[in-house]
Amino acid sequence: MGDDSLNSATYEGAQNAAKHFQSDEHLKRYFDEAVAYAMFPRVYRAGAGYGLAYGGGWLFQSDGSPLGKTTVWQFSAGPHMGAQYYEQILLFRTQRSLELFQAGTLEFAGQMNATVLTMGVSKTPSYNKDVAVFTNIGGGLMLEGSIGGHRYSYKALQTNAD
Repeated sequence: MGDDSLNSATYEGAQNAAKHFQSDEHLKRYFDEAVAYAMFPRVYRAGAGYGLAYGGGWLFQSDGSPLGKTTVWQFSAGPHMGAQYYEQILLFRTQRSLELFQAGTLEFAGQMNATVLTMGVSKTPSYNKDVAVFTNIGGGLMLEGSIGGHRYSYKALQTNAD
């Protein structure tokens, strides 16, 4: 999964992106309820009939302490064309949803998207499987009405005791 160091650019990017999401008053309730969160500072997507996205990030306890490194893969099919990049955060409301994520068994599917060189936060109105997902689109050009799935992997941070 790349550089697992707390000095890596991905770790620093995840910390900075998390601060951005934490500063949004609309998300305060989700952070207050979360036991942990996964932060992906940059996810890249591209598609033409079929789509693919990939991003690396970090899993943090609710207090901001790092738990480990994570990746997201997304595959989709349906009418869509273009490319985009974005930040994404997953907020885990329960210990059970966090454990499912750490075990690699948490998946999401289905989406609609229209991005035209813009920035904004996609607001999720409620939890799905006790996980709230928010996206800050950095830019690109993507039109789609696809169906697909997100798959996450997780690698625990190595401690001196390991």
